[in-house]
Amino acid sequence: MNRRAVLRTAAGVAGAASVSPLSAACGGSASGAGKGGTSSKKGLAAALPAYVPSTVGKPDIASVRLPNGAVTEPSCLTFPAHPKDKDPS
Repeated sequence: MNRRAVLRTAAGVAGAASVSPLSAACGGSASGAGKGGTSSKKGLAAALPAYVPSTVGKPDIASVRLPNGAVTEPSCLTFPAHPKDKDPS
């Protein structure tokens, strides 16, 4: 056995050891089944916080509703010199 074979074997073992936790995170274990996560609209509504738009200042670029129903975020080109109030987040 030469040095290349030893290094190749060591790299293979290290690669297998690093992939093991990643594959376990993808599922398949009974102990983690059903914890955290949802796939229904009702579950998402309960898991996600309510959207509260920022009131720090008026945006320079207004939001736009796209043809597919998506909405872009309003954007600012500069930070307001005198914001109305502090952002709660």
